[in-house]
Amino acid sequence: MGSKASTEGENTGEAEKTETVPTPLPRLKNAIALNQITHANDIRFGNGRFVYMDAIGRGGFGIVAMVVDTDTSNPYAMKMERCAVSYKNEVEAYEKLMGVQGVPKFYSTFREQGFTFLQLELVGINLLQFVRAKGRKLRRTEAFKLVPQMIDILEQIHERGLVHADIKPANFAFGLGSECNRLYMLDFGFTSPFLDSDGEHLEATTRPPRGTVLYMSANQHLSIYNSRRDDLESLVYTLMDICKVSLPWRNLQAPTNRCAHHAYFDIKQGGTDGSKICDVPEFKKALMMCRALEYDEKPNYEKFKRVFELNIVQAATVSVKPDLPDQVYRCNLRREEEEVLLKFDINKEVTETAEIAELIELDNSPDAED
Repeated sequence: MGSKASTEGENTGEAEKTETVPTPLPRLKNAIALNQITHANDIRFGNGRFVYMDAIGRGGFGIVAMVVDTDTSNPYAMKMERCAVSYKNEVEAYEKLMGVQGVPKFYSTFREQGFTFLQLELVGINLLQFVRAKGRKLRRTEAFKLVPQMIDILEQIHERGLVHADIKPANFAFGLGSECNRLYMLDFGFTSPFLDSDGEHLEATTRPPRGTVLYMSANQHLSIYNSRRDDLESLVYTLMDICKVSLPWRNLQAPTNRCAHHAYFDIKQGGTDGSKICDVPEFKKALMMCRALEYDEKPNYEKFKRVFELNIVQAATVSVKPDLPDQVYRCNLRREEEEVLLKFDINKEVTETAEIAELIELDNSPDAED
């Protein structure tokens, strides 16, 4: 299947992920009456149980839709995709990450019409959309305000024996309503374990580079299997990008062979302390800490947070949250993606070979406590 790398922050894996300027879509209240639903309500999933409202995300492997459960009137995010490998990785990751604060709740999974579906907690605007909606990059104090939550989520994921392997702005999102100050991490299709069945760190090995090229760690371009240090390095690049600190490799051509990946490796190394990448002291220090980590070494997460620590006044006055905390954002779909959705129109004649959805529900009801 070739390299799973991409060159832009919006592109992931082998296929394109296009992010557009967000359009506000009013968030549904939990108690919404079904007779108030007027948009595309003939499109349903899960044998008619979930009413399609709008597309809120898209990527190389599929579509993320906002849906309403006809049994409870609760809104959810529904991720539908065709890629079996990505789906399997994501389901296994969500099962391992149940209860982790900052990871959307995972409620059920099913197959229907040749697609796999994941029913997830609905969250708000992602960080890439947030920056674009503001019309400017974030100030450093604003970005640094988010760092403790970002690192806390990463640490909890690592404690469950997983590396995310695709850290980027589009994979962080704000919560909705009263949770709008809370960050969530999204998209676990590339997530992989770094521990074996005995709890020991896996030996360093190689595999084709995978993830989003703009935010990949330097070592990923050498085909070295991801470990915890790579997630942290990708986080540094994510912070640089949302702060309008230029990423020197942004305009390089997409790497399609080993030589091209080595070119990315060389420029991302930027010297042992990252001094050739940027002059911002916090980013230089954080990159130096990443470079100093051995493949199987556990990072000092608290020390990493202290690099970006705000002073007392800044911590008390800087606020970073969506201006419209009760809204999610629709995205535009390609024509072929719209045609996929039409397969689930309840007015369409069902053939004898149509796949009936078998819902596998998890013990994670919407009413359960966090």
